[in-house]
Amino acid sequence: MGNAQCCAQQNEGSAVSVVTTSVNDLPKDPVAEPLPMASAADPVADPDGAEAVAPKATPPPTVAVPEGALVLTFKTQDSSKKPMTFTKKPLGIDFCKNIPVSVKRTHPGGVAQELGIQPGWVLVKVNDVDLHGRTLPEIQELLVK
Repeated sequence: MGNAQCCAQQNEGSAVSVVTTSVNDLPKDPVAEPLPMASAADPVADPDGAEAVAPKATPPPTVAVPEGALVLTFKTQDSSKKPMTFTKKPLGIDFCKNIPVSVKRTHPGGVAQELGIQPGWVLVKVNDVDLHGRTLPEIQELLVK
């Protein structure tokens, strides 16, 4: 690939013509060209020929939380965030008493262990309250409500 060269000797015998073309100068093969991919932000044409409109973003599904439940959101070792819903007490979980608050251990047979909560997970939210910048007493108050 690259440059294609063509040499043609003229009848006179002393002159040589050299023609150089680049791959970019060659005609495009429409079969070999990839088609552009549509994205969610691209307008969608109305089948009736009306003006194109961009599709609306679908909000993430809302999970119904039972009344009186406590939702604790943890950041796991792989940095994913996992909301865990507790519907009964005791929670069966011990937290380290420093910021950021992390799981020290779960109690055997307790709710936290049943939910799969692991030591080292960091508590980042209590219900809808972000814990960034909160003190230990504030966090403890949110947990015992």
